[in-house]
Amino acid sequence: MFTYEEADSYFLNEVYHNAAWLEADEDKRKRALNNAANELYTHFSKYDRDKKPLPNKAIYEQALWIMRKDDTILRAEQGVTNVNLAGAIQLSMSGKSQKISPAVTQLLGRRRGRYV
Repeated sequence: MFTYEEADSYFLNEVYHNAAWLEADEDKRKRALNNAANELYTHFSKYDRDKKPLPNKAIYEQALWIMRKDDTILRAEQGVTNVNLAGAIQLSMSGKSQKISPAVTQLLGRRRGRYV
């Protein structure tokens, strides 16, 4: 099971692009870790908090992925496909965003099993 202290050490010593972690206060960091664990246990059903816990590194990487999300990604997750600002700037999105960090997908593989 992960701890905040282990996560902090991981980001300080092993992650080069760690600005999102460093700039957040402890409360936001802890919420990101908890949110990451919840998302990953939901997405990867072969893991169980008690019997077969996720690797800590997967939770840490997902937390950083969550912390790096900007307004554009959050809007895409809500289904927004086009933003137009005063006719000068237009941004189009597919409406799909990658909810799981590519680092986590590489570490754990794609979700397998039945989809409900």
